Amino acid sequence: MRKQVVDLVRGYIRNLPYEDRTFLHSRLRDRYCGDIGDAIGLIQRNPEMDRWMSTGRNAYELYNMVDIVFQYIDCETPHR
Repeated sequence: MRKQVVDLVRGYIRNLPYEDRTFLHSRLRDRYCGDIGDAIGLIQRNPEMDRWMSTGRNAYELYNMVDIVFQYIDCETPHR
């Protein structure tokens, strides 16, 4: 994975308000019906993240990008 992507995702997660971070973490962790759509809806509000995610050529790449976001948000979000 390119360093630019890592820096982009880490910066996005660190700048998220706590409520949005916990919302995104719960949606990406549980992945019930509609959770991925809710998560992508929140992510796309950030123009840089939206631009990065729009580079995915198919659903497989989009899901890989969502998995990358989850990896980093899981490390940054305190667990109960």
